[in-house]
Amino acid sequence: MTHELARLNPDNRHYNERYRSVLEATGNHDLLVRHAAQYVEVLLKAGDTAAALELYRASRRSDPSFHLQEAEAQLALARAATNAGEDQLAVEMIQDFDLTYPLSDERAAAYLLGARLLNERYQNADEARRLIGEMLRKFPATPLAAEARAYLARLA
Repeated sequence: MTHELARLNPDNRHYNERYRSVLEATGNHDLLVRHAAQYVEVLLKAGDTAAALELYRASRRSDPSFHLQEAEAQLALARAATNAGEDQLAVEMIQDFDLTYPLSDERAAAYLLGARLLNERYQNADEARRLIGEMLRKFPATPLAAEARAYLARLA
């Protein structure tokens, strides 16, 4: 019954919390991790980034290949991690973006976020320049190209 309520109301936080509790009680690891990908997005939409980050972290501990179903949500969560000062977590979220979301339009934004993290948080301007160069080669027509070039100019 709880699963059905969560399935029929995928954006309802209450039903998702109840379903998660049932999964935790039964110890069904595979379903727990699969549900986490959907539930993190629900938490993000609800504006509870702290809970979304914690669930993401727990899911990655349980399954190192864990990622969200939608590239937009993964990028939004990476930005939330950056804003929360959780830089290493943000890096993990965008590190394999190309492989996880090969057709996503969000890949260029992930590259730019990665370059900013490298430069601003890890003081690695050389690697940031390399990453922006790679982004501009792979996505020359991206709407972010002008922003990336301006950022690159500030790094020089």
